[in-house]
Amino acid sequence: MSTAGNLLDLLQTPSPGEERPYKVIESIYSQFLKLTTDIRYYRNLRNKSLVFRFYTGIGMPYLNSVVMPYVEQFYSGGSNSIRAFVARSLGPGGLVPDNTSEIIEQTGDLKIEANFEYRFRLSKIVNGALFLDAGNIWLLNPDETRPGAEFHFNTFADQLAVGSGIGLRFDFSFFILRTDLGFPVRTPYPVDGSNWVRKTGNFFNDSVFSMAIGYPF
Repeated sequence: MSTAGNLLDLLQTPSPGEERPYKVIESIYSQFLKLTTDIRYYRNLRNKSLVFRFYTGIGMPYLNSVVMPYVEQFYSGGSNSIRAFVARSLGPGGLVPDNTSEIIEQTGDLKIEANFEYRFRLSKIVNGALFLDAGNIWLLNPDETRPGAEFHFNTFADQLAVGSGIGLRFDFSFFILRTDLGFPVRTPYPVDGSNWVRKTGNFFNDSVFSMAIGYPF
């Protein structure tokens, strides 16, 4: 759990008639509450292991803020998230990405994500992995510029992205070099009438290769 701005708000002495947002040294301060949960389960077998992870988080601005600070907002996709999608490219909700823009910066107030990974030894240094990731981000409040981005209990399941893939882990003792190749299985928005990736060409052409240091979870 993290929070910000409460002490500043208590020390505020606004002028009569002054309306929010209040300022400190001519700068607007943020006020929010952020809650996250990261649950992991490891099942180790001989030369192999099963790993499950569930992550959820919510950020709520209040009083002096109407949105979360950008650095505190959630994003989905990337080498430590849903690996079949580029980092910050998913969501919020069922929002269709703007392919005309070169800037990918999708963020939200709420995140739900689940991951499964089957890890197995190939040699003394090289380990392999098969993985399945699912999740997305959402907004808590409506945004006219981003239709379909708000979280609703009756629609959020239809807006989950799903990706699968394979990976190699090179264990050099002092660090682990990880490579993953993710394939999109399901998008948060319909493509050709369905959220599921049906065309083999799209499955492989839209694959995402990532490289990172250490395990994702």
